[in-house]
Amino acid sequence: AAIAEYNARMDAFSAANGKLNAFLASGVNDSATETRLRDAADRAEAHLKRATVALAKAKAAYDDALAKDLAAVAAYNKALQTYKDVYNEAVAAGVNPALLPPVVTSDPLDPKVPAVPGLKHAYASAMSGKFGKEAKAAEAAAKQGKDTKASAQQNNNANGAAAG
Repeated sequence: AAIAEYNARMDAFSAANGKLNAFLASGVNDSATETRLRDAADRAEAHLKRATVALAKAKAAYDDALAKDLAAVAAYNKALQTYKDVYNEAVAAGVNPALLPPVVTSDPLDPKVPAVPGLKHAYASAMSGKFGKEAKAAEAAAKQGKDTKASAQQNNNANGAAAG
């Protein structure tokens, strides 16, 4: 978007300067037209400067994001290679490969990666308030304990006030 705006502003600036130069070269003595053309050229130059700054900021943001992306790729590849090396050392040391976790090189954010079985159902249950019997029982016990403590505190306060 910044490149498209920059190109449009550059074209507008070139066109405005071209019209001004053509008018000046014509030798026509019309100060109103010259003023209008100079104002248009100055306005086009101001827009070009703004678009140039916006393009520089966009390029800096792009370069920063690209550098972070490349660093993440390098870190991932390094970690993957380390994992593969350790896996191979374990196999060479006599560890049963079936007992080791598999080397997975797929991106977990990729939509083609299969989801954890039952995760969607568990998440939906949790979000809808349908928790297991254990959680509901623990919640009821906690609530009952609070009620018991609160009523005991009230009794102590009442007894203390009556005794005093």
